Order: sequence, then structure tokens, then C-alpha cells
Amino acid sequence: MQPWKSALVTFVVPCYNSTEWLHECLQSLVMQSVTAWEAVVVDDGSTDAACVARIAEGMRDNRIRVIRHAQNRGPSAARNTGVAAARTELVVSVDSDDKLVPDHLEQTLHVGAEHDADAVFGDFQYFGAIGELVRTRVPSPVEILLQMPLPSSGMLMKKSLWERLGGFDEAFPLRLGREDIEFYIRLFNAGANVIHVDKVLYLCRMWEKSLNRGCLRNEHIPRLYIYAKHRRLYESAGARNPFLTKGFEIAARTTLKDGKRLRAAVMAARSFRYGGSSKTLALFLESIAPMPRSAFAAVRQWIGRLLARFRRRSRRCYSS
Repeated sequence: MQPWKSALVTFVVPCYNSTEWLHECLQSLVMQSVTAWEAVVVDDGSTDAACVARIAEGMRDNRIRVIRHAQNRGPSAARNTGVAAARTELVVSVDSDDKLVPDHLEQTLHVGAEHDADAVFGDFQYFGAIGELVRTRVPSPVEILLQMPLPSSGMLMKKSLWERLGGFDEAFPLRLGREDIEFYIRLFNAGANVIHVDKVLYLCRMWEKSLNRGCLRNEHIPRLYIYAKHRRLYESAGARNPFLTKGFEIAARTTLKDGKRLRAAVMAARSFRYGGSSKTLALFLESIAPMPRSAFAAVRQWIGRLLARFRRRSRRCYSS
């Protein structure tokens, strides 16, 4: 209970070349109704280091300090550096282009103390390019293997929990993204006491650079790494195919939008191999043979009927 009673928290703010939003992010920390906090801004090798330092100093708040990586090491390493440097027993990671609602700490600290939680998180709201309210909940160990139902940041947790889990995985494939999924897989399979607050506590900015096409066109790479690392969990849950199928499908669709049809076809074929759905087969056909969208709706229906008939025949063969 002692960490929650102290009500002293460290905000960890990884920042890499997103300085245009850093002031807004730090301002949302200053506006917290609970004032017992410090913030560690981790400059992850930004091309303009002076700009990051200048923004932090411009806040005129001695609770904010900056640590700089000599070179870019990725979001996992930046978060690990910030948490390791925290002088408190509670930490919250906040992406430098996002914001917290003013009572984030008030709400999470109250709930954390009430339940003696290891971690607390709430709902989140997209803003910027799109606006969408996302209701969340504590996922089951199987659900967390298949999707990412939580924001990548904004969770208040005990530093001791981060240490027990070994921090964020800094492997190279996760520098492309999905390092948060990998961390949460370990978190929700470790028996931690995680509590959800039914209220929007985190504001997630959606803008052109945050929709990283480079990450999406390589979506299969971090997913293959995550699956290999947690192979036993995926196999025991029977969740391997949906997770990998979705990764290759996302890569195929993004690559197709970039006009790289051959690579899109390869990704779609691999998605079909793992999932065997009419949707991914139609995506493969779209990659190799351009045709109007209206035609693909009919093709997708036809392929679906064909696959259903094939499965029925297979079941009859096995039962005879």
C-alpha cells in the first residue's frame, strides 16, 4: 500500500522528433490536479536535441528533467531509460504527442490505493486527424495475444512490476512497433493485479506521422517476433493463426496502397496461408490482377462459397 500512499509519481515521456507536440504533452502534466510528481523526458536521439531541451526548460518547472540518448534506440529503450531513472515507486509512460486529462493521477491513484493494484488504466480518446472514444477493460490472457485493446501509454504502474517483467523488450523487430503488445502480453500473463477505471484518462493524438505507414507495411515482422517469443502461449491458446494472419494482411493492404503489387501479393499469400479466408484470397487476387472494387465484392462472395463447400467435403471425407 505504501507506494499509493506516497502519491509521488514519475511521468516518463519518450521523445523522438515530435517536438511540435511536446509542449502540449508537458502542459497536460503541469495541469494535473495532483501535484506530487516528477517527469523524465527521454530524448531518444532526436535530430534537434537543443529543441527538446529548450521546450522542457521553457516549462519553468523544476519537476521536469531531460535525459538524452546519444543515438536513436527506439521507444522500448526510451521507456526503459526513463523508468530506470525514476526516483519514485510509481511510473506512467506518456507519449510526447499525447496528453493526459487533468484528473488522470487523481483517479488512478485513488483506485490503485483502494485495490492495492499493481497497475491502473482507463479509457482513451483519439483526437486530431480522427476523434473516437475507446472503451477498454482488463483483457483476458488470450485476448491480449490477439489484439491491442489498450493505449500504448497512460498506464500507472508500480516500478517494481516493470522490474519484475524485465522492462520493455528492446529487440530490433519491435523498433518497427508493437513493443507495447509484447509488454502487455507479459503483464497480463504474470498474474498482476491490474484495475480498469471506467473513464477517459488518456488522449491519444492521431496525425499523419503517427499513422506510420512504414510500421504498417512491415506489420508482420514484429508479429513474427512476438509469436516466436511467446510460442507456448499462442499454441496453448490456439491463437497463432489469427495473430499472424492479421499481420500479413495489414502489411499486404498497406503495401498495395503504396503501389507495390508484387510484394503485396506475397504478403496476401502468406496471410491466406495462415488464415485461409476469402478476404485474404481476394486481397491476393486484387494484388495480381487489378479490377474494379465492385467486381471484388462478387469475387469475395464466390471464393467464400467455394471455401465453405471445400470444408464441407473435407468433413464428409474424414467422417466416412
